[in-house]
Amino acid sequence: RELTRTDASVRAIERVDADAFLRRYEWMGSVGSARACYGVFFDGRLGGVACFGSSGGKRSLEVCGEDSAALTICLTRGASARWAPRWTASFLISRATALAAKDHGWRVFVAYADAAAGEIGNVYQASNWLYLGRDDRARRVFASPDGNRSSRFRSTAAETWEAARVNGWSIVAELSKHKYALILGTHKEVKSLRAKLRLEPQPYPKREVRETKNPTSGGAVAATAGGA
Repeated sequence: RELTRTDASVRAIERVDADAFLRRYEWMGSVGSARACYGVFFDGRLGGVACFGSSGGKRSLEVCGEDSAALTICLTRGASARWAPRWTASFLISRATALAAKDHGWRVFVAYADAAAGEIGNVYQASNWLYLGRDDRARRVFASPDGNRSSRFRSTAAETWEAARVNGWSIVAELSKHKYALILGTHKEVKSLRAKLRLEPQPYPKREVRETKNPTSGGAVAATAGGA
Protein backbone atom coordinates (compact mmCIF):
# COMPACT_ATOMS: atom_id res chain seq x y z
CA ARG A 1 0.00 0.00 0.00
CA GLU A 2 1.01 3.61 -0.42
CA LEU A 3 2.65 5.09 2.67
CA THR A 4 1.13 8.25 4.15
CA ARG A 5 2.23 10.73 6.80
CA THR A 6 0.14 8.92 9.40
CA ASP A 7 2.47 5.94 8.96
CA ALA A 8 5.57 8.03 9.73
CA SER A 9 7.16 9.00 13.02
CA VAL A 10 10.44 10.78 13.81
CA ARG A 11 12.67 10.15 16.80
CA ALA A 12 16.29 10.39 17.92
CA ILE A 13 18.52 7.48 16.89
CA GLU A 14 22.00 6.30 17.78
CA ARG A 15 25.00 7.41 15.72
CA VAL A 16 25.79 3.81 14.83
CA ASP A 17 22.32 3.31 13.31
CA ALA A 18 22.52 6.60 11.40
CA ASP A 19 25.99 5.70 10.16
CA ALA A 20 24.85 2.31 8.84
CA PHE A 21 21.95 3.93 7.00
CA LEU A 22 24.09 6.69 5.48
CA ARG A 23 26.71 4.20 4.30
CA ARG A 24 23.95 2.63 2.24
CA TYR A 25 22.05 5.66 0.98
CA GLU A 26 24.29 8.77 1.13
CA TRP A 27 27.37 9.30 -1.02
CA MET A 28 29.54 10.69 1.80
CA GLY A 29 28.89 7.46 3.63
CA SER A 30 29.17 8.42 7.31
CA VAL A 31 27.70 10.60 10.05
CA GLY A 32 30.80 12.82 10.02
CA SER A 33 30.82 15.38 12.83
CA ALA A 34 27.21 14.70 13.84
CA ARG A 35 26.26 15.54 17.41
CA ALA A 36 22.65 14.40 17.09
CA CYS A 37 20.86 12.08 14.68
CA TYR A 38 17.17 11.57 13.95
CA GLY A 39 15.33 9.03 11.86
CA VAL A 40 11.92 8.75 10.27
CA PHE A 41 10.27 5.38 10.67
CA PHE A 42 7.48 3.77 8.67
CA ASP A 43 5.85 0.99 10.66
CA GLY A 44 9.13 0.50 12.48
CA ARG A 45 11.34 0.55 9.37
CA LEU A 46 13.96 3.30 9.10
CA GLY A 47 13.29 5.33 5.95
CA GLY A 48 15.40 8.45 6.37
CA VAL A 49 18.10 10.03 8.52
CA ALA A 50 19.02 13.63 9.40
CA CYS A 51 22.17 14.50 11.36
CA PHE A 52 23.18 17.76 13.02
CA GLY A 53 26.71 18.92 13.77
CA SER A 54 29.36 21.46 12.84
CA SER A 55 30.12 22.05 9.18
CA GLY A 56 31.98 24.73 7.28
CA GLY A 57 34.04 25.84 10.24
CA LYS A 58 33.32 28.37 12.97
CA ARG A 59 31.92 30.90 10.53
CA SER A 60 28.97 28.67 9.61
CA LEU A 61 27.77 28.78 13.24
CA GLU A 62 27.93 32.56 13.44
CA VAL A 63 25.07 33.45 11.09
CA CYS A 64 23.48 35.32 14.01
CA GLY A 65 26.75 36.53 15.46
CA GLU A 66 29.42 35.06 17.73
CA ASP A 67 27.26 35.38 20.83
CA SER A 68 24.62 33.09 19.25
CA ALA A 69 27.02 30.43 17.95
CA ALA A 70 26.22 28.10 20.86
CA LEU A 71 22.56 28.17 19.79
CA THR A 72 23.42 27.31 16.19
CA ILE A 73 23.87 23.93 14.50
CA CYS A 74 24.22 22.68 10.93
CA LEU A 75 22.24 19.99 9.14
CA THR A 76 25.32 18.03 8.07
CA ARG A 77 23.92 14.78 6.68
CA GLY A 78 20.61 13.63 5.29
CA ALA A 79 19.31 10.80 3.16
CA SER A 80 16.14 8.88 2.40
CA ALA A 81 15.72 5.25 1.42
CA ARG A 82 14.89 4.63 -2.21
CA TRP A 83 11.54 3.10 -1.23
CA ALA A 84 10.51 6.06 0.99
CA PRO A 85 7.81 8.51 -0.23
CA ARG A 86 8.91 11.68 -2.03
CA TRP A 87 7.79 13.83 0.90
CA THR A 88 10.08 12.01 3.36
CA ALA A 89 12.88 14.61 3.35
CA SER A 90 10.71 17.63 4.14
CA PHE A 91 8.70 15.65 6.71
CA LEU A 92 11.86 14.45 8.45
CA ILE A 93 13.68 17.79 8.45
CA SER A 94 10.74 19.77 9.83
CA ARG A 95 10.23 17.34 12.70
CA ALA A 96 13.91 16.64 13.34
CA THR A 97 14.70 20.35 13.74
CA ALA A 98 11.82 20.75 16.18
CA LEU A 99 13.03 17.75 18.21
CA ALA A 100 16.65 18.94 18.11
CA ALA A 101 15.57 22.36 19.39
CA LYS A 102 13.74 20.70 22.27
CA ASP A 103 16.46 18.13 23.05
CA HIS A 104 19.55 20.31 22.72
CA GLY A 105 18.39 23.92 22.99
CA TRP A 106 19.46 24.86 19.46
CA ARG A 107 17.57 27.75 17.96
CA VAL A 108 19.30 28.42 14.64
CA PHE A 109 19.67 25.70 12.02
CA VAL A 110 21.88 26.09 8.96
CA ALA A 111 21.78 23.94 5.83
CA TYR A 112 23.38 23.99 2.41
CA ALA A 113 22.29 23.01 -1.11
CA ASP A 114 25.04 22.02 -3.54
CA ALA A 115 24.90 24.42 -6.49
CA ALA A 116 27.54 22.40 -8.34
CA ALA A 117 25.15 19.43 -8.32
CA GLY A 118 22.27 21.56 -9.60
CA GLU A 119 20.54 21.75 -6.22
CA ILE A 120 18.69 24.90 -5.18
CA GLY A 121 17.28 23.75 -1.83
CA ASN A 122 13.70 22.86 -2.70
CA VAL A 123 13.26 20.93 0.54
CA TYR A 124 14.22 24.01 2.59
CA GLN A 125 12.04 26.31 0.52
CA ALA A 126 9.08 23.99 1.10
CA SER A 127 9.70 24.25 4.86
CA ASN A 128 9.96 28.08 4.87
CA TRP A 129 13.67 28.32 5.68
CA LEU A 130 15.37 31.68 5.08
CA TYR A 131 17.60 31.85 2.02
CA LEU A 132 20.88 33.60 2.81
CA GLY A 133 22.38 33.59 -0.66
CA ARG A 134 25.44 32.02 -2.20
CA ASP A 135 29.06 33.04 -2.47
CA ASP A 136 29.82 33.16 -6.19
CA ARG A 137 33.53 32.77 -5.66
CA ALA A 138 34.88 29.43 -6.83
CA ARG A 139 36.52 27.05 -4.38
CA ARG A 140 38.78 24.07 -4.93
CA VAL A 141 37.50 20.60 -4.12
CA PHE A 142 38.74 17.06 -4.63
CA ALA A 143 36.91 14.91 -7.19
CA SER A 144 37.14 11.13 -6.88
CA PRO A 145 37.25 8.82 -9.93
CA ASP A 146 33.51 8.05 -9.57
CA GLY A 147 32.59 11.76 -9.61
CA ASN A 148 32.02 12.40 -5.91
CA ARG A 149 33.39 15.67 -4.56
CA SER A 150 34.71 16.68 -1.16
CA SER A 151 36.57 19.58 0.41
CA ARG A 152 38.96 17.00 1.84
CA PHE A 153 41.08 14.44 0.06
CA ARG A 154 39.89 11.01 1.14
CA SER A 155 41.34 7.89 -0.36
CA THR A 156 43.08 4.84 1.05
CA ALA A 157 45.31 5.61 4.01
CA ALA A 158 48.43 4.49 2.19
CA GLU A 159 47.74 6.35 -1.05
CA THR A 160 49.58 9.62 -1.58
CA TRP A 161 48.02 12.48 -3.51
CA GLU A 162 50.34 11.88 -6.46
CA ALA A 163 49.31 8.22 -6.63
CA ALA A 164 45.65 9.14 -6.24
CA ARG A 165 45.89 11.59 -9.14
CA VAL A 166 47.28 8.84 -11.35
CA ASN A 167 44.32 6.69 -10.29
CA GLY A 168 41.78 9.30 -11.37
CA TRP A 169 41.48 11.85 -8.57
CA SER A 170 41.56 15.53 -9.54
CA ILE A 171 41.17 19.04 -8.13
CA VAL A 172 38.30 21.03 -9.61
CA ALA A 173 36.76 24.45 -9.05
CA GLU A 174 33.09 24.74 -8.16
CA LEU A 175 30.71 27.36 -6.90
CA SER A 176 30.00 27.35 -3.19
CA LYS A 177 26.66 26.18 -1.94
CA HIS A 178 23.30 27.84 -1.41
CA LYS A 179 22.88 28.67 2.27
CA TYR A 180 19.65 28.41 4.26
CA ALA A 181 18.74 29.09 7.88
CA LEU A 182 15.80 28.21 10.10
CA ILE A 183 15.12 29.96 13.42
CA LEU A 184 12.98 28.24 16.05
CA GLY A 185 11.84 29.22 19.52
CA THR A 186 9.42 31.57 21.18
CA HIS A 187 8.20 34.62 19.31
CA LYS A 188 10.66 36.74 21.31
CA GLU A 189 13.59 34.41 20.57
CA VAL A 190 12.84 34.24 16.86
CA LYS A 191 12.48 38.02 16.60
CA SER A 192 15.75 38.62 18.46
CA LEU A 193 17.78 36.09 16.44
CA ARG A 194 16.27 37.22 13.15
CA ALA A 195 17.48 40.76 13.92
CA LYS A 196 21.01 39.41 14.48
CA LEU A 197 21.31 37.69 11.11
CA ARG A 198 24.57 38.72 9.48
CA LEU A 199 23.21 38.03 6.02
CA GLU A 200 20.05 39.60 4.65
CA PRO A 201 17.44 37.00 3.59
CA GLN A 202 16.94 36.90 -0.17
CA PRO A 203 14.27 35.59 -2.56
CA TYR A 204 14.49 31.86 -3.13
CA PRO A 205 16.60 30.79 -6.11
CA LYS A 206 14.71 29.15 -8.96
CA ARG A 207 15.69 26.53 -11.44
CA GLU A 208 17.24 27.91 -14.58
CA VAL A 209 14.86 27.75 -17.52
CA ARG A 210 16.31 27.44 -20.99
CA GLU A 211 14.32 28.16 -24.15
CA THR A 212 14.88 25.66 -26.93
CA LYS A 213 13.20 25.18 -30.27
CA ASN A 214 11.11 22.05 -30.56
CA PRO A 215 11.50 20.64 -34.09
CA THR A 216 8.36 18.54 -33.72
CA SER A 217 6.13 21.54 -33.07
CA GLY A 218 7.01 23.80 -35.97
CA GLY A 219 9.72 25.67 -34.10
CA ALA A 220 7.65 26.36 -30.97
CA VAL A 221 9.62 27.28 -27.89
CA ALA A 222 9.84 24.69 -25.11
CA ALA A 223 10.98 25.52 -21.56
CA THR A 224 13.50 23.22 -19.99
CA ALA A 225 14.30 23.34 -16.29
CA GLY A 226 17.94 23.01 -15.44
CA GLY A 227 19.17 21.41 -12.22
CA ALA A 228 17.76 18.86 -9.84
